[in-house]
Amino acid sequence: MVGMGRRMIEGVVKCPVSGCTLALDIVLRSCDQVFIGAHQANLARFSEGFPSSDEVTAPEKPIDLTETGEVLALLVHFMHKSRHPNLANIAKGKAPRKTLFALAEAAEKYAVYPAMCVCNLRIAEGMEDDLLDTFIYATKFDYLDIADRVAPQLIDMNATLIKRSLASAHSNVFLAWFRYREQFIEVADAMVDEPKELRSEAWRGVHDFVVSSLPKTTNGRLSLLKASVKKGGLPSFATEYLSKESTSWVGALVGAVCLPRVRAWEAECSQALAAVRPYSTFLGQDAALPGARH
Repeated sequence: MVGMGRRMIEGVVKCPVSGCTLALDIVLRSCDQVFIGAHQANLARFSEGFPSSDEVTAPEKPIDLTETGEVLALLVHFMHKSRHPNLANIAKGKAPRKTLFALAEAAEKYAVYPAMCVCNLRIAEGMEDDLLDTFIYATKFDYLDIADRVAPQLIDMNATLIKRSLASAHSNVFLAWFRYREQFIEVADAMVDEPKELRSEAWRGVHDFVVSSLPKTTNGRLSLLKASVKKGGLPSFATEYLSKESTSWVGALVGAVCLPRVRAWEAECSQALAAVRPYSTFLGQDAALPGARH
């Protein structure tokens, strides 16, 4: 580099990798005006987003990039033959997690594979802290195993919020989530629907008594199902509640007449929950979107 670029490299700009002895021949300028010294050969060797010196001569002026200085400094670490930064420190807490997602975005953008792999692992292990951001990341970059793990935890979230959050994604991503959630809504409705056969007033009384103990709204029951998926299955929502009423008239009726029907009712709901298909199986379908239920 010549002129101002050379003076910047020699006097101000440094490689963020401690102990690096490689000559600087390119300067990156972040969106927050931080200058990052780098090596064109390394950028080309460790990523697919930067041209090699055989294709393009290193520019004399800094290259403006859309990432922050913090993110670029971390990314440059992954484009050296040296120990990579420990991302565990930025994977904890809200503000640091935002840096992790920004680094993951940059790694995908410039195809820096070592950074992509580490970010993926860190995001997956901490996904409970940022469910929606994790889902956006997973669907945007096709990490469907992560998307399938996160999707059940989003079923009680407002559909408008999900749609707005996925605005930059392909429309099929939201459509797939919508269809996926509809499966849980059917289970939530089955928990309070009248069984096909109410053969006696006694059974009707038991059924109505159990329904009165469940969340009144579909979204409330979706929250119950979300917790059930996390625990590995739908609890015995009817028999557990009725067991607390064993000394009441309801408990007596259950013990004498209705227990098999109560268990069949629970089994039907549990089987429906177990039959829910993973989110990723709905991707690629292009049927019209039905009326949304928020």
